[in-house]
Formats: sequence, structure tokens, C-alpha cells
Amino acid sequence: MPLRSTVLLILAALATFSGLSANAGLPATTVISHGFTTGDKGIWVQAMAEAVVARAGEGSIYRYTGATGAWTFVSGDGSSDVLALIFNWVPESDAPDIGPNLNYVQAAGDALQAMLRDAKYVGGSGPADLVTGRAVHLLGHSRGACVMSEAARRLGAAGIDIDQVTLLDPHPVNGTLDTPYNFNWGDPVPQAWSTVAFTDNYWRADGGGLINGLDFDGIPITNAFNTQLSESALNCCAYSFAHLDVHLWLHGTIDLAAAPCDGEQCINATMRSTWWPQGFTQRGYYYSVIGGGSALRPILPLGPPPGVMPIIENGDFAQGTYAGWSFHGGTVGAAAGSQITLDGSNGYLRLGPTIGTGATHNRFFLPDEAATVRFDERVFAAGAGQSLEIILNEVGGASHSVGTRSLDAVSAWTPGVEMVIPSSVPRGRLFTITTRVNASAGGGGGGTAIAGIDNLDIVLGLPPVPCPADIAPIGPVGGTPGDGVVNVDDLLAVINAWGACGNPNDCPADIAPPGRPTGNDVVNVDDLLTVINAWGPCP
Repeated sequence: MPLRSTVLLILAALATFSGLSANAGLPATTVISHGFTTGDKGIWVQAMAEAVVARAGEGSIYRYTGATGAWTFVSGDGSSDVLALIFNWVPESDAPDIGPNLNYVQAAGDALQAMLRDAKYVGGSGPADLVTGRAVHLLGHSRGACVMSEAARRLGAAGIDIDQVTLLDPHPVNGTLDTPYNFNWGDPVPQAWSTVAFTDNYWRADGGGLINGLDFDGIPITNAFNTQLSESALNCCAYSFAHLDVHLWLHGTIDLAAAPCDGEQCINATMRSTWWPQGFTQRGYYYSVIGGGSALRPILPLGPPPGVMPIIENGDFAQGTYAGWSFHGGTVGAAAGSQITLDGSNGYLRLGPTIGTGATHNRFFLPDEAATVRFDERVFAAGAGQSLEIILNEVGGASHSVGTRSLDAVSAWTPGVEMVIPSSVPRGRLFTITTRVNASAGGGGGGTAIAGIDNLDIVLGLPPVPCPADIAPIGPVGGTPGDGVVNVDDLLAVINAWGACGNPNDCPADIAPPGRPTGNDVVNVDDLLTVINAWGPCP
């Protein structure tokens, strides 16, 4: 049957069918994250991803590493209706060597939400937007639970709701747990955010002490569906620490075989009877969309709203930490001609005097409404003909100079400097931002200027595209296409433009991910689904 006829039949069915839950029938994204580890954490995490895909009966598995900034294909059938993603944040999960160790959980969560909003792939392919129009399930163990909570917070602050966040023995390392050790890396306590439909938490604790303090405790989470697991039951077998048994417990509710294994440990008959005294088929993963029990989730109190989050994570350089500026595309330090410095209790980024070097922030998602780059500036040492430059680097694309500031004269802190982001910079994509000291001719060599930057962030101000799926009738370049309703005309406009955009700057049918003034330079099924999901009169 021709594509056009097939799509029309699908639309007819959607128009007459009712009674589906909010996320029923949506493609699914599951993200799994490990906690503290000193090596390549891939065994149990990958086994859990494989169990998710097996439970769904289809799908693909990808692994993210900060060095590549991409989701690398691991296994599966290559389809993208069900995606199981392994978020590997090993380099910073075990107290990184460079800079203070505080707030790396927040930075990892920030990087993750960006990679979900504009995904890049190696050895496979999938939708650029992994959260919009999909049933998203974020699942994290130990410190990884904190990472997932932070990612959910940032997505919620951007107006993106999440179907489920599952916390496995959440363990924020913030000086409050595991006496007498009380390690402190500034981890936030996970929350059941109001923008998450269902937050479930499976935890246990054995108290402190010289030995028990190293079997890290989990905690209950306010407004979440909390299940405290039996410490004595978990101690019977499997891992040497019950803290690690918690992710095996969830694995046993994903893979319902009599004796499933996670690549490191296996579940036996004794564990099946003692770990799940009420049975294991309708516990844990059962409450997920893929697990089939999402309609039977307990009703929970509404958690706190995510609030407003900065676009540039750690742009205030609080506590002198390097979080947000390393591991996920960022570079800062002596080799880069920059350092994060504490001046009393205030942190700031110090640049120069080496010409052409500076600091680059981790990959982040530049919203459609991004209007200006704002920062505080100080010139500690002048340099004739030298300048401070701000550059936005599109990941996998071009670099765009936002503007320069003269460093000819010493100055005190100047707050609230703003540079307008050029209209040529494509919003709704993955970027890094670079700050550096340049000579007037942009050449290399020595320099004398030393500059300071603080409170760096992106200011939102441009109005969002009100109805991006309303593209028909197609208007002229610079015109206003659309007729106020998303209908079959818009659907056919997408079909007629199918394939790579001949001119990415004039490709109105390239609308996915939704809300972007520019999409991903190809008209495909993502654009088709955007039209279907927006069907009807424009708001």
C-alpha cells in the first residue's frame, strides 16, 4: 500500500479510537545509569538493558560515553520504537582527579538531558528527540539515581514531562550518610518531581559503622512509591554488598525467568521466594509502560515543581568546582589556558594570558527561545588589541562567534554584559560554548590580557514557534505558512517533502523535534509523527 494511503488509514484509526492512557502506544525510551564505579561499568547495566528489550519484544540498545558525545549502538534489531540507553558516566562517578569533586552528579544529569533532546548516533540511527512524544523511563542505581533525578528536573523545567523515574537504593554522597565516613561530593537528594508521572523507589539500609558504612545505604523519597527491601533477605546471596543487590532485585522483575542473571550474579530459587515474598511478576518493573502495569500504579501526592534551571550548568562557578566544564565535551584547566578560581567565597573563570585558548562548557541544549549570552566580566591585566570572545559551537556543525569585548584596559567587575545570539545560529540543537582571549587578528602566540568571567548563562527571550506542525499551505521563504489547523494538508506536505532537505534554511516540513524553528535537516517519520501528535486546531 502506498505510504500516503497507509498514513491516512492510521489517522482515521486514531480519530475514532479512544480510551488509551496518556502514554499507551507511544514509542519508549528507557535510560539506565550506574552509581559510583572505578572501572568500565557495563555488565549488569547492559544486561538490564537487554532484559528491557527482551521484555518489549523489540528494540535497540545504545551506550553513551562523554568522550564521543554520541549514543553508540550495542545490540538489538535496529528499530527505534523501543530504545534502551546506557548512560555511562564512569569518569566522574568515582571522584574525578581534576578540580574539586563537588556537583558532578548535577553536571552529569544536565549532560544527559541534553543528549536526550538532540541525540547523536554511532553505528546506528534513531530519532534526534528521545523525549518528546515518547514514554520516557529514567532508571538509576545509587548515585546514578541522583543523576536521573537531576535529568528529570531539567527536562521538567524545559516543559518536558517524564513518564517514570525509578530509583534503586538512591545514595546521595553529600555528607549525610554512612557514618563514620560521611563522604561529601555535593550530591543532591533525589526528588519525585511534579513533572514525572510516577516515581518509584526501592531501597534498603543497614546503618553505619566501620563495615556497614561501606555497604552504602539507600533512602526513602518523599512523595514517591517507596518499597523498603529486606536487608536480611538480600544478605543471603548474590552480591557481597546488599547495596548492589538492589539492582539485581529490579532485574528479577524485568526478566521473569526462574533464574535470570545480570552478567555478574544470578537469581536462584531461594532468592525468588525470599526476595519477593508477595511474588515477583507484579512488582518493580511491572509498573512501567513496557512492564504492562502502568494503569495500576498507586496514586501518589504531587511532588515539588522542578523550578527554573540555568542553561549553562555551573556558569556561576560556585565552590570553585569544575563540574559542567569537563567529561562531556568541556575543557578547562592549565592546558587550555584557563582555570576556575575562588576569590574568597566567590568562584569565577580566569582566562589568559595565552592567546587563542580558553574554556569550553559541556554540551548543552540551546532552546528555541535563546536570545542572548549574559555574563559578568572583569579585566585583571590589559592587553593592547586583545579581546574576550564568546563562541557557540554546534556539535557536529559550525562554530558561531557571538561577540567580543575589548581587553585594552583593566576594569572592575562589570555585571550583566549581554551579547545577542545571531539569528543565523540554529536553535533547538546541541552546542558547546567557548570563552577565550584573542588577539585582534586572531593569531596565536603570547599575550598579556587576563580576564575573568562569572555568572555565565543563556537568556531566553525569543518567542517559541506557536504551532510548528501547521506548515500547509507552504509559504514563501520568510513568509508565514499555515492556516491555523493541523490536518491532512500538513500531513501531505510532509510526505511530499520526504527525504533530505535540499536547502536546510528553507525546509518548512522539517519540523521534528517539535517546537524548533529548524529540525534535523531531513523530513522523515519524526516529522510525520509530530503532525499526528499535534492534530487539530492550533492553540
